[in-house]
Amino acid sequence: MDYLDELSVTLKGKVKQQHFIRANIGVSTRQLLLKSYRRFHVEIQDYPNRYLIIVKVNSDLLFSVNKPDIVFGFSQPNQLNNFPYTVYTQEDKYIPSQNEAMQKFWDLFSMLLNDFKLTVPECVFFYFNKVIFALNSKRDVRSALDQIIDFVNKNNKVFKRKVAAPKINANKIPDKIKAVIPFLKKYSISDDSERSELVEQMSKDEITTLKETIFPIMSEIESYLDSFKDKVFTVEASLILELAELVAELRFK
Repeated sequence: MDYLDELSVTLKGKVKQQHFIRANIGVSTRQLLLKSYRRFHVEIQDYPNRYLIIVKVNSDLLFSVNKPDIVFGFSQPNQLNNFPYTVYTQEDKYIPSQNEAMQKFWDLFSMLLNDFKLTVPECVFFYFNKVIFALNSKRDVRSALDQIIDFVNKNNKVFKRKVAAPKINANKIPDKIKAVIPFLKKYSISDDSERSELVEQMSKDEITTLKETIFPIMSEIESYLDSFKDKVFTVEASLILELAELVAELRFK
């Protein structure tokens, strides 16, 4: 029994097979799902030499630490006073720190990372609805997870604000694929496990409607997404990508 299987027993989770490619990280073939660990939805993904610890949250944060993120356009390096690592944001985006809650956030985050002492391959990502720590597989994952959740709980004013639903600008979607628009709000889900759960809950009529609408324009959708190769994804492009990933799971339904 390896460490991920041991954790699944100790933490009462479930290990699932997957094939997920993450830029700058590699390919993951397994993940541990914890639906309610200390009241948080948690995923632990197994990558070569690294684990990704993913904690579902609500926040307005959007940046990475110690490594840029090409897909989300976190390419602008920022050096913060008394912060031990480089923070990467989208171009022309500022790092929130003016109010008391965010000052507390940066102080506690600095303490956490000073304790972790991130190595060069290790990094942290904030994506509105999740916090991701990419850590060396030799670390004690259970201990790291508890430290991360402690950090989130101490910053309840930052992580418990309700996130507004994304606003979709139909003018930014090509005419050839505008048929996706009615499906974006319900079926565009970034979380892999939540997406799979929704697929399992969908009725035959829902599946048929999606397949009949999206499959015929899938090549146009792929071309549209490919056009962002050297650009930052728009909100619309991100939602369309998430919808396409869900529809891909319907091929054998």
